[in-house]
Amino acid sequence: MAEIAQRAGVGRATLYKYFADVDAVLSAWHQRQVADHLQQLTDIWERTHRIDDVLEAYAFICHDHPPTASPSLHRQQHVDHAREHMITFIAERLGDVRTDVPPEELAAYAAGDVRTDVPRKELAAYVVHALGAAGAVPSKAAVRRLVAVTLSGLRGEPSR
Repeated sequence: MAEIAQRAGVGRATLYKYFADVDAVLSAWHQRQVADHLQQLTDIWERTHRIDDVLEAYAFICHDHPPTASPSLHRQQHVDHAREHMITFIAERLGDVRTDVPPEELAAYAAGDVRTDVPRKELAAYVVHALGAAGAVPSKAAVRRLVAVTLSGLRGEPSR
């Protein structure tokens, strides 16, 4: 805590006022990172209204920030919460969850780009889990291929 306080330019007493221990500092930092990533994806959506752009950005976030072995940074409850938030975020953009926006305003839904035989929330879960694998691929080219494969599944033909 002394080193964190020094690097932050605050006294240890001030640091302890807000954080009980190093784990609490790391947890808050991780939550802030997740919030920043979600804001980045929201900004992309608002700018382009293209699910492709959002998913590619998400895949690169996963690639650039793969899960670490640190239990302090990736406690299961934080990971589960962030994953569920991401699934809801994507499902909303696919048109399944939001009822306040007409479907014609949702680009992927209006364009008929998304398969209709699977509920949007299930598709969103598939996308989030599939693109999470970007943290394990060796290159940006591999990330782009993973996004292409995932989009193919998102847009696939209905099963027979």
